[in-house]
Amino acid sequence: MDVFDPEYELYVSASQLSTWRLCNRKWWLEKMACAVTEDKGYFTFGTVLHAVLERWLRADDRGVDPGTGEPVELYPEDWHKAEDSGVPVSLAEQLLIKKLVTKAIDEGIVRRLPGREIEAEFSRTLVDDVGIVGFIDVALPGGVEDHKSIGNFRYALGPEQLQQDPQLLLYLHEGILRLEEAGKPVPDKMFVRHNQFGKDTKRPRVTFAEGWVKPDAARKAWAEAQRDAAVMLEQSRTLTHWTEAPEPPTAGQACRKYGGCDFIDICTGRRTITEHNAHTETLNSYRSQLSHRS
Repeated sequence: MDVFDPEYELYVSASQLSTWRLCNRKWWLEKMACAVTEDKGYFTFGTVLHAVLERWLRADDRGVDPGTGEPVELYPEDWHKAEDSGVPVSLAEQLLIKKLVTKAIDEGIVRRLPGREIEAEFSRTLVDDVGIVGFIDVALPGGVEDHKSIGNFRYALGPEQLQQDPQLLLYLHEGILRLEEAGKPVPDKMFVRHNQFGKDTKRPRVTFAEGWVKPDAARKAWAEAQRDAAVMLEQSRTLTHWTEAPEPPTAGQACRKYGGCDFIDICTGRRTITEHNAHTETLNSYRSQLSHRS
């Protein structure tokens, strides 16, 4: 399935909706002005970990790879490199990933449940001229799972937070639509789950958090996404400069969240978008070279 259907004027994802809700300006700079973001090393770790988990989950209950008919190979040649960028994780991170995956399998945190769809891709009309696209790590008839690599478990979401998490609820809504389209009953309650993998090389830790919600919670999240997508579409059509977008209601908090905004140099006037892009591309290139040498 080609998720990027040209019939849509604007595409959004669950993560883009979250960015827009945090700061309209950040979303506009990234998606409309194509301002370059910093390549952060922890994304590589998560990408490589996801690929290993995906291989294990795609295998059948006997551990056979359906594509080859042979036992699944979790760590093939170049497994330690991110597929999109080719950037490798460090040797210490390779050892950590192997420990985490083994622990997750042995403790039943990752599960080959019946009816699972791995990296479930979807594309739907959200509102007129806006499509929503996404990939669900594990889609199941009774809920959805997302794999999360975590630097500090203090920031890991618990069951109550998962029950209100917009991304998981939008993924769950996709699962509900698929059940309805197939003529299958929708359960009275469905689960939303994070499989959580700690990134501390000294203390390998794997756990999970799981919450249960009624389908109406997912439908409410969908309606809220439709409301916001209509505003995003209008902004994409009418705004010509990032300063025309509303400031976030809690500017300081938005600027500091997730380790600091990539575009703080633009918003504070230290660099133009062109200057920011040149600076960030140089920094990303330098970091990539260092990664390949390690």
